[in-house]
Amino acid sequence: MVNAGACCEFRQRCQSPHFHQTPLKTIGSFSLILQCFRLDERSVAGLRETALRDPLTGLYNRWSIQALPDICKHRDARQDATLVLLDIDHFKNINDTYGHAAGDEAIKHCADLIRRTFRDQKLIARIGGEEFIVLLPGKDVEHAYLLADKLRMTLEARPLYFQGQSVKLTASFGISRGMVDPQSFAHLLEKADRCLYRAKTTGRNRIEVEDGTTTPSLSPAVLRPMPESRSRASA
Repeated sequence: MVNAGACCEFRQRCQSPHFHQTPLKTIGSFSLILQCFRLDERSVAGLRETALRDPLTGLYNRWSIQALPDICKHRDARQDATLVLLDIDHFKNINDTYGHAAGDEAIKHCADLIRRTFRDQKLIARIGGEEFIVLLPGKDVEHAYLLADKLRMTLEARPLYFQGQSVKLTASFGISRGMVDPQSFAHLLEKADRCLYRAKTTGRNRIEVEDGTTTPSLSPAVLRPMPESRSRASA
């Protein structure tokens, strides 16, 4: 680590009227300290980025959720966003039937398809074992729905091939819309979670959208009012 006292001493000497009398060897030493300080800052930034990434998929992880509102606020402080929350269906059965290695491959397979589908979005995170979110700043619900449905159909049509076996995958989706500031983001996620629960309990491999945020072009099946209370369905 950089010696803070040495940096402070160098700063004081720079401000001194006698700085021009400082030996070149000493100036070179302080210059090296400053270079190390800059390297240390980059190391901290690199460690922070690593800490916010999921090692299995390379996506952001659940700890990064706290930073997502700040990212969106930096882009446009007055911008709403649509949140897509998805969960791989019957994931426990995959682990039980094919093993945990297959489960890991299923997660990576799903993450890759999410990237391909939402290729213009960088705000993608794995927030649970088989649960992902995609945050779409400035996008409406219809746009999110169309992309989510594309992903849903692609995932169903492209099974995972693991050790010579075809493993069928589907996912359920919940979509909500609202502000993404730190005060309201948790509520946005909660609304999407309730929609996801509804998708799980009404057959899976489907998309449910927050009531009141959709457009007439969407299927009436996704416009049913959400229940006031919920408990997570079995994945």
